[in-house]
Amino acid sequence: SWSGEEYGLLGSTAWWEKHADSPLLRRAAAYLNVDTGVSGTRFHASGTPSLGRVLAEALGAVPEPDGTGRSLAEAHWSEGQLMTLGSGSDYTAAIDHLGIPCLDMAFSPESGAPYGVYHSTFDSFEWMDSEGDPGFVRHVAMARLWGLIALRLAGDAD
Repeated sequence: SWSGEEYGLLGSTAWWEKHADSPLLRRAAAYLNVDTGVSGTRFHASGTPSLGRVLAEALGAVPEPDGTGRSLAEAHWSEGQLMTLGSGSDYTAAIDHLGIPCLDMAFSPESGAPYGVYHSTFDSFEWMDSEGDPGFVRHVAMARLWGLIALRLAGDAD
């Protein structure tokens, strides 16, 4: 968790700059970003095109939590559209300054609008539990997806 995001990405940018020459970042395969992981039911992703295949494969292996038996790929990725990364989130310094491939994933409202309680006093566990993601089923799906992508990117040295 980074601090200072709303003030110009200060926390993450400082971290990326401080550790740019570390063995971890010199060998980084990707940075997986989940800024607002769940605020609705529509999955979308933005990222570096080189990560499109691993994302599509992982989406095919994670069940859509609506109980239909479909995968996330079947439910949300019929066109396979990986959107272009913009800026304004903690991946910015990784991709812009260090050239590390990045992927940003979220479940958002169907309307595409930001969810109404973001950064308010109502943005709470209670709101998420009762309104945002009752049962936290999309949180579980996001954790499965993130973990599967991380495992596949870690891969094998050969």
